[in-house]
Amino acid sequence: MWLNPVPQPHWGYTHSISLIRQLFGERMYPLNLEGIDHAMRELVR
Repeated sequence: MWLNPVPQPHWGYTHSISLIRQLFGERMYPLNLEGIDHAMRELVR
């Protein structure tokens, strides 16, 4: 799981973010309250 500090609309423009996203199996969330909530829900599944 990855909490990304870069705003989500910009994720598609950076090669390194795309690589990390693939490595983490699309489990990348924005570093904000909503993103943390989604990440926590994914962890408890």
